[in-house]
Amino acid sequence: MTKYYQNKNTCQSLKVKIRKKKMQEKSKDIMAKNKAAIFVDDANLFYAQKKVGWKIDLKKLKKILEQEVKIQFINYYIALPAKWDHAYNETENYLKKIKKSANIKTKPLKYIRSKGSLIKKGDVDLELSLDVVRELQKLNIIIIVSGDSDYVELRKYVLEKGKKIIFFGFRENMAWEIKKGKYCLFNNIRRFVELNKKTPGCYPRRLLLSNLYQKSKNLSSTKKVKKQEKRKCEKNQ
Repeated sequence: MTKYYQNKNTCQSLKVKIRKKKMQEKSKDIMAKNKAAIFVDDANLFYAQKKVGWKIDLKKLKKILEQEVKIQFINYYIALPAKWDHAYNETENYLKKIKKSANIKTKPLKYIRSKGSLIKKGDVDLELSLDVVRELQKLNIIIIVSGDSDYVELRKYVLEKGKKIIFFGFRENMAWEIKKGKYCLFNNIRRFVELNKKTPGCYPRRLLLSNLYQKSKNLSSTKKVKKQEKRKCEKNQ
């Protein structure tokens, strides 16, 4: 009788291992078919983070997304202040911190004198968009970190080419034009991506693909995933 139960347990254990292996192989196949890249608009992200009072950790964001897709690279677009600008040292220090996680794409910050004041202009939407067009053939999914409506035409182009595109940004600066397509709010995944904060021991695994392939354009499904993952995390803690 003891041998019977031992053999039964062995068979069950073997079935679990086979099932697990199949799931891993399926996950690898999905990731292989979903090559993605992240394009970050610093100008948009900087002011959004300043408004909400907390920052995004690019390493954490990449780790979350790589539960579902293969991130080929992260491009970070920024307009560099002049050396005489008080913001120069702070910007340089920040770029040193993220240079291991992302390809830094820079351009000079433009200074415009108007009515006795100095206006800074550092739009990088053109540079970012051109790089998306250049890299599009190698990718299946384009991830834009910005809520700027200037990217509406880029979204249209990417979709016309049969590729997927999704925007990540904050509720406070996500343009209504961007909300007409696929998007995800950092507010909903804050505890997973906030800089200098402890991260739960789990990830929202259906964050990206379920959003990209669902028919609805709103974020209701992403919110449901958040609630489901919250329960899973609480069990693990």
